[in-house]
Amino acid sequence: MKLNQINVHNYFAMHFSLLSYTKGKEVQHNVSGGVILSNQSLVLQSVTRGASGKYHCIASNIEGDGQSNKVTVEIKCKSLMTVSIISQVRNELKHLS
Repeated sequence: MKLNQINVHNYFAMHFSLLSYTKGKEVQHNVSGGVILSNQSLVLQSVTRGASGKYHCIASNIEGDGQSNKVTVEIKCKSLMTVSIISQVRNELKHLS
């Protein structure tokens, strides 16, 4: 008796979730806050120094979890300055900030 070789292909849909994290907390989608999670990407808009930190993502599916390398994001802002203008009008001093 001769057995025929049969090739079996298992086709399945791949479903996974992708989460982004920084400072031990999950990054939440918040368009008005400048945080956009879309198409497996993280976009940060109008950032401040508070957005600095190490970011990484975790992908999960039925086979398990995988974690990316951490990426350091450092926000460098201009120095915050207060400008005082002294104006003398009618013998009055005015300080504007």
